[in-house]
Amino acid sequence: MIIKYIPEDFIVQVVLVTDHTPQDSGQPYLLLNLDKKGWSTFNAIHAIETWFGIHDVASAGLKDSDGVTSQKISVPSEYSDLLDRIGEFNRAHESDAAYIHLSFLGFSKEPVRPARLEGNVFRLRLRGMEKERAEAWLKKQIYTLVYLNYFDKQRFGMPGYKKQTHLIGEALYYRDYQKAYAYLLESGTREASLPFDGGCTPASYTQTARSSLS
Repeated sequence: MIIKYIPEDFIVQVVLVTDHTPQDSGQPYLLLNLDKKGWSTFNAIHAIETWFGIHDVASAGLKDSDGVTSQKISVPSEYSDLLDRIGEFNRAHESDAAYIHLSFLGFSKEPVRPARLEGNVFRLRLRGMEKERAEAWLKKQIYTLVYLNYFDKQRFGMPGYKKQTHLIGEALYYRDYQKAYAYLLESGTREASLPFDGGCTPASYTQTARSSLS
């Protein structure tokens, strides 16, 4: 079975509780929707801030670059003139391979905060599934699936680097810390330069790895 063969196989929408209104009554924040493909949340926000010449753009949740994702962001209302340039920005950041698309939602009394994040809605396309399994799944209407997020912010790897944090997570789960460190070195990220003598306790190394990869 193949999961996420192309970005369109992995569609995610953030569920966020945020009060907002369409009228500008002096609220201190603009609420925007950020749709993207081929961009990490970090890189997308950096592109937005650079293009508009603004700062303090806030988001809740970090969405992978290898998928089609939708999330809310907030911008201080002092930058409200950007609303007149959203169309221009979208056209400048649109291609078949990757895009960022902004749309205006309204005005808000508070910025987007991770604490208000309720969860995510996923729409997945699974390829190469065995016929028997596919038929069995079609007969069920509701599934409860729980996955532990061992690597906090980026479960599928950091953008621009070898994507194997799932292997690092598996090694940590089985307490094979030398293998986890070897995978970390192979990843080529800046975290690979962190010192590790192989002698720290499982708990402390797990925390170090978890923090460094976040």
